[in-house]
Amino acid sequence: MDLIQNEIDDKLKGFSFQKLSLQDSEKIQYDIAKKFGINDSYTYPLWDNLKDKYSIYNRDGWKLISNFTKNETVFLILEQSDERAVYSFKNGEEVVRVLGECFGFVFYITNESKSYLLCFNDHDYLIGSGQAKEWIKSLSLT
Repeated sequence: MDLIQNEIDDKLKGFSFQKLSLQDSEKIQYDIAKKFGINDSYTYPLWDNLKDKYSIYNRDGWKLISNFTKNETVFLILEQSDERAVYSFKNGEEVVRVLGECFGFVFYITNESKSYLLCFNDHDYLIGSGQAKEWIKSLSLT
């Protein structure tokens, strides 16, 4: 059950991050599912049950995340049905660097105000909801 957490924890040496407590992780997972999910609660997989989203197919789409998040603090959230871990990073660039060292897995990114939700899934789709939706649409035009 902790396979993804162990992978991330192993790659985090030298990065600026904080692994949130289980209670804080569950609160963020609950908040994003309520805000962005079609059922106002977690339904597996969350990326397939977002109420207002746009997606593009791009095998390397996860590398684009830092273009959207810029220099704000972001949360890396694991698929709740897999593991209940959430990590806080000082910016999206740090997350992309860590992800580049890990095997592939479904993850979500949001900011402290939870104004957007980004997801990269196991089908190589980059998905945006909230404020990230229009940014994802703009990527499909390039």
